[in-house]
Amino acid sequence: MPEMTIVAIINLSLLLFTSKLLEDVFRKTGFPSFLGSIIAGILLGPGVLNIINQEHLEYLTIFFIIGINFLLFLAGAEEVGDIIGMKIESRVIFLTLLTFILNIFVLYLFSLIFKIISYEMALALGLIFGIIDMGPLVKGLLEARKLGTKEGLLLTKIALLTEVSGIILFDFVLIKHVTIYAILIAIGNIIIFFVIIVVFGHYILVPFLKYIDLNFRAYEATFASIISIVLLFSYLGELVGVPSPIISLMIGSYLSKFLRARPEQLERIKAFSMGFFEPLFFAGIGVYVTILNLDLIIMACILVLFFSIPKILIGLLITRNRLILSLLSKGGISGALLLILLTKYATLSEYVYSTLIIAMLIMTIISSFAYIEMKGKEKAEIICPKISEIMDEPEFVYGYEKLAEIASKLTKTNEIIVVNDELKPIGLLTTMDLVYISPRHFDTIRVEDIMRTPSITINKDSVLRDLIELVFDTNAEIIAVVDEDDKLVGIVRIRKVLSEILKHARRMGIKE
Repeated sequence: MPEMTIVAIINLSLLLFTSKLLEDVFRKTGFPSFLGSIIAGILLGPGVLNIINQEHLEYLTIFFIIGINFLLFLAGAEEVGDIIGMKIESRVIFLTLLTFILNIFVLYLFSLIFKIISYEMALALGLIFGIIDMGPLVKGLLEARKLGTKEGLLLTKIALLTEVSGIILFDFVLIKHVTIYAILIAIGNIIIFFVIIVVFGHYILVPFLKYIDLNFRAYEATFASIISIVLLFSYLGELVGVPSPIISLMIGSYLSKFLRARPEQLERIKAFSMGFFEPLFFAGIGVYVTILNLDLIIMACILVLFFSIPKILIGLLITRNRLILSLLSKGGISGALLLILLTKYATLSEYVYSTLIIAMLIMTIISSFAYIEMKGKEKAEIICPKISEIMDEPEFVYGYEKLAEIASKLTKTNEIIVVNDELKPIGLLTTMDLVYISPRHFDTIRVEDIMRTPSITINKDSVLRDLIELVFDTNAEIIAVVDEDDKLVGIVRIRKVLSEILKHARRMGIKE
């Protein structure tokens, strides 16, 4: 047993390292980074190298499960929190319903022709591949500067509705003995649990966390409370038959405003999730691919054709440009539901699962071409000024200074760059970092003891386009501008970036 534990730790480390390495490769080439993690799992799993085999998976599965829950929690906090209040028009409902119907129909047709899946499985898979995964879709639209357009908003609404309704409906199609009694019990459990979550979210969750945030001086208390709540309610949801991902999504949406007002907590949760659990979850999707050969790849390509036809037909009702390809976006939701079919319900063969994951990878790569050329085209059209032309005078404090010496500077700004003796940025200090420290300790605590690291920097000879990409990649609110020797020469705030974007939009004749 101890030997297996050591092997599991080694495998976990290897999986995480390979995932992050390949994620970086895919990110630099313009494709969704999570593809790198899935491919890392395929390479290390039974499908290729067999370094991580079935014997090891029972020790690693818990990390995969936690990963999808926090992936959905962040989606709720950052994406659904902004979009959930949007009006869902009848057109969106119709297109969502049509998407599911067409996908289920083509899966029935596929099962009739190839006979590798049952008619019952065609219903479940039709739901899964009818879902338009919102994560990669929103990120792609955002990077292509299409999220705020009429087409972009419509695609986002459809993706949101397919995700939420797909997850909820998924649990019903897996009832083994479809009777009126079984359906009523399932509906009753879900309704009761959702009522509890709604009441808890509105009247207990946010007030509780605000109380913790104001009255507990331990900096970790709020962060630990949020993590515990997500894990606890995900577990309780599974006990009554509600998929834990949808619970995590709901909790994230309830905490959206709370976390937006406390960006330091949101960043810590993102680091906790995206730095460890999320890549392991996506790698876990790949690890379960146990078969990889030419026949499987050919079958996956055939499946892609079947899956693409309904999405293209729906896309033609929305737009006639290559944004149609964005409807093929697949991601964490689809992968998680396929993994549930394979592991929890044992209703999916390893061959079919492996084929579907390869098909999902191919569809995601194809969907990326909806944005890549757009990004390149827009970059060529915009004449970008250098950062040195738009930066402000540097505001900074030294790392060795005491908090009492710099507190007055933070009354003028919420964030300030921290430098060393050579004027090289080494961190960032915010007003929130002082909230949890008693003023009587200001004379003894140095800035470098509590600053956030690293400081986000950009060279003064870079252009606005580089700055925009840096903001999208890091979500930084303030960026230090440095010279060739990495010394601070200025700062740029996010509001400055937005102002410059609007200026260029006006020059190009784009309406705000």
